[in-house]
Amino acid sequence: DMLTNKYQPIVNRLESAVAMDYWHKNETLIWSDVSKEKIMMCRMKQDGLLKNQTNCVEDEANTTLVSNDVSTPDGLAVDWVHGLLFWTDTGLDKVG
Repeated sequence: DMLTNKYQPIVNRLESAVAMDYWHKNETLIWSDVSKEKIMMCRMKQDGLLKNQTNCVEDEANTTLVSNDVSTPDGLAVDWVHGLLFWTDTGLDKVG
């Protein structure tokens, strides 16, 4: 919470998450993990019990979004207008 400066984990048991973006329209958190060599995602939900607290939906937590042709995904961005995902991969020297 940027007003109260209180924080809590949204996703647990990460290995080496290095980049993250949020797709507001789909309420989806997307991040890259260089140890797993994958780009992961989870759907967010608003917790009705605690106001303004969001958590990953348990049954969809840590879903693999991209796992093929990925080596070191160290940056990413969501094009929220067109629903596209872009990432940089220093291991393969390319943009995906």
